[in-house]
Amino acid sequence: MRETAEKPTLGDTSLGERYRFSHTATVTPKEQTSDLERVSTLEASLVAHRFREKMESFDFCRLSELLRCDHSSSPIANASRSFIEDDIDHLQGSALTAAEAQGMKFFLLGKPVSHTVAAEILGEDLITQGIDLELFRVNASGLVELNNLILCAHSLDNGETIFFFADTPNYLPTQRGDQRVYSGMDSYLLNTKLQSYVDLNGVVAEMGSGSGLQLITLLKSHSGIERGIGVEIDARARNLSQFNAALNGVEDRFEIVSDQTALAAALSGQRISLGFSNPPFIAAPREIQAFDKTEERAISLDLKALFPSAGWGGHDGLRITRKFIDILKQHLSPNGEILIYSQFTGTDGAPVQILDLAEEEGFSACAFETFPKSSGYHMSAPDWGAYISKHTMTLHPELPREAQTWLFAATVEMLSKQGITHLHSGFATLRLNDKRELEKDQPNEDSLKLYSALRGSSGLLRSFDGMIPQEDRVQPPRLGTGKYYCPPSRPIEERWNDSPNPLFQGELYSAEGRYTLTVHEDGNSFQFRVRDSKGELVESGVVPETTDNHSRFSEILESIHVVEPIKLLRRWQVEQAGIVPAALVNQSIGTHFSGDLLIEAIPVTHSFRVSRWHELAREDGTRERQPPVYSRYPMTSSQGLRLNALMRRERSAWKL
Repeated sequence: MRETAEKPTLGDTSLGERYRFSHTATVTPKEQTSDLERVSTLEASLVAHRFREKMESFDFCRLSELLRCDHSSSPIANASRSFIEDDIDHLQGSALTAAEAQGMKFFLLGKPVSHTVAAEILGEDLITQGIDLELFRVNASGLVELNNLILCAHSLDNGETIFFFADTPNYLPTQRGDQRVYSGMDSYLLNTKLQSYVDLNGVVAEMGSGSGLQLITLLKSHSGIERGIGVEIDARARNLSQFNAALNGVEDRFEIVSDQTALAAALSGQRISLGFSNPPFIAAPREIQAFDKTEERAISLDLKALFPSAGWGGHDGLRITRKFIDILKQHLSPNGEILIYSQFTGTDGAPVQILDLAEEEGFSACAFETFPKSSGYHMSAPDWGAYISKHTMTLHPELPREAQTWLFAATVEMLSKQGITHLHSGFATLRLNDKRELEKDQPNEDSLKLYSALRGSSGLLRSFDGMIPQEDRVQPPRLGTGKYYCPPSRPIEERWNDSPNPLFQGELYSAEGRYTLTVHEDGNSFQFRVRDSKGELVESGVVPETTDNHSRFSEILESIHVVEPIKLLRRWQVEQAGIVPAALVNQSIGTHFSGDLLIEAIPVTHSFRVSRWHELAREDGTRERQPPVYSRYPMTSSQGLRLNALMRRERSAWKL
């Protein structure tokens, strides 16, 4: 052993050579929980129906929500568990009988009770059947307890009540095994969002469906949904979700499968109208190496093993999300969408990682919405590192104290190398076809046109995808007054830019043959030349900045990435009347603008990043800005082109 141990540095590849890894930190083993195979049987469904009747007569939902108070947005909050037990004791004798008080502790907190008390609440038959199904068990002291489960109840917006079992969370002292069936605050936040959907129908699917809470909620809320299919790799979760579906009377429309192959078989060609998930999202290193000063030895920390199975999300938090999106996309209907609730990595302004992923996967739009009630919905990378390192030490007190410092440093360094400065909790909605528009009117096809040579004079060639179109896109020649495009054949030879690096040079097609278009910049105007296949000049012209067609030229050239996007921040107000420059709006804030939607569009490399805020007027005259919703539109999309045109058209009014 060294007399003086030198502290290794992060990323030091010689660490293994200088120190013998005499210890590998492992998770303290817990009791192995069963897969609960019996709760997915037909017999179990009948038991579930009777169990629900008992819970309704017991008024369990009202009592549990009353006891959870401000924490009713989650099954059991860590901070409230001691208060709940105290409140139950306080209510005993007045609002609750002794048996009811023990029953609440039994279901909410996993506390064991005597067989007599259990039978008084549920009846002797249900207790016996519950033990046979392994929902309950008798411990070494002869007391009846839940099989590492808690019962949750949740009131839906439509007046329905959901009952569901989930595994005991790790912060309850009654936990006896791993938390394989997770339910927490993020589960309830996603549930609230799902309840906001209207008129859902067809087939919905959830990746990592866990307890089945989300699918059950949708099935209870939308009679038009034919089937809700969950994909879940954990056998215990699959079996328990089947029981939960029966507990809520939707087992005939509920289906659970184990993997993507089984999902494809279950769908049998049917398309998904809504796919969603609350995937593991903890952004943390896979493994770090630390040094135990007390024992003077290096240790290896397997972070994936240290977190619950439903937690670790890889270096950027998207490891599982990528897989889930890829699977759902294969079965998504053309007008369907994917909803992900997660903590997304990005910058201070937006969760750029999920926006980039959506663009890479070919989605036409990705909208991000924060959830105001979610604590820490906007967190800096150092704050995240501090939180995750402290949380890990709380879960695993057996680790050396130095591990917290090392985990913090490793997490912050990992995020920094990826350019990640902040994390955003909220909902990302991905759409293959985005039909929503920022303006009331539909886009005008005339705004998406490019110059072409036809019969020696200026014509307009439609470009729907931002690329030079083929001959079937050629339109008849047009002559103009200059309002829509510049006059044909305007002499520019004396001012032609002969730079060897034009903005663009490409081929145009017409019924008369193939032509070559070359575009240069001339101050704030565009110069163009069109030559035939022999190299003869057919047409030349200028597109002045003052013409509408200048913005159209810019749209197309930017969409094919030959012009660098304008690096300016554009902001405008959306009203029923249309687009109003922000500079004008700021001069006339008042009740007239109550409930307005404020929008910012920032051009990035190949797309626009759009942020939207609802601003609500308070009674005292001040204004309250709601958390933003983020979207990204590729420049080649119709929405991207329209944003570009809007920004250029209003440039003089904005004075930016």
